[in-house]
Amino acid sequence: MILSAGQDLFREGDPADGMYVVDRGAVRIWREVEGEAIELATLGPGNIFGEMALIDGSPRNACASAVEETVVIQVPKPTFDLKMAQCDPFIGDLLRLLVQNIRRVNASSEVARASARDQNPLTRLPGNRSIEQQVEQALAETDRELSLVYFDFDHFKPFNDGFGFAVGDEAIALFADALRELQSRPGCFVGHVGGDDFFACFRESGESAEQVTAWLLSRFSHDVQRFYDEATLAAGSYSAKDRDGNERAFPLLRVSAVQLDLPAGRALHTPDLVAALLAQGKKRSKASESGLYRRSAEQWG
Repeated sequence: MILSAGQDLFREGDPADGMYVVDRGAVRIWREVEGEAIELATLGPGNIFGEMALIDGSPRNACASAVEETVVIQVPKPTFDLKMAQCDPFIGDLLRLLVQNIRRVNASSEVARASARDQNPLTRLPGNRSIEQQVEQALAETDRELSLVYFDFDHFKPFNDGFGFAVGDEAIALFADALRELQSRPGCFVGHVGGDDFFACFRESGESAEQVTAWLLSRFSHDVQRFYDEATLAAGSYSAKDRDGNERAFPLLRVSAVQLDLPAGRALHTPDLVAALLAQGKKRSKASESGLYRRSAEQWG
């Protein structure tokens, strides 16, 4: 069988019609993930591919395309099935078990690669795609208590401009380190929306989530003091330019948080509604003395 450059031999999801041996040229094995082509391997002369789908009867789990003009030799499915029927049943069962193990390892690797692609490069926390998936999943769990928390730094721009981007990045990483400690907490998810905005999902009571959130805010307010000299700490403020370019005093950097509690047995809420409620509480959290504004979806107003 002769393939021209770029020609597909099979696509992911196709039924298996045979296995192949590259005789001349090269074949690219790849998958399409969220519209992006992810290359898994490039196979040259002598390499065999397409056999796993024949062994376990699954559809193709990847695509195969010719890199250049390529010649492949096909072993048709009936021929392959006949050879399998003629072998020792123990060998056949062993091959099927090996294929299952390979597929399981490949699936785990794919999940890890997808997670790595979505991580924020500064904090290595899950990014927006993971956050969106987590919110959709959590909202569907209407039989359990849930608290969603949105974190945002107060007056981060003047701090970033006044102390430098490197210090600003260090402050962001400082809060991310505290959030990362919660990843082992049962039912807890934390993510980095971007910039100085973060997100957490707690599958526990609102009171418990509030205690953890208040601890995060307090810890950051304490840890961030390392960036100031004694005079600034004593004054409780520093001088920097505002968005209009005017020099004025700003309070020490802190994080504010909006906590949205969703009780068990609730109606199914949409991600858009949740986003609107969290945005609505953002100004109130910044005006709060503690930096934390908490409400349930039913109490919001």
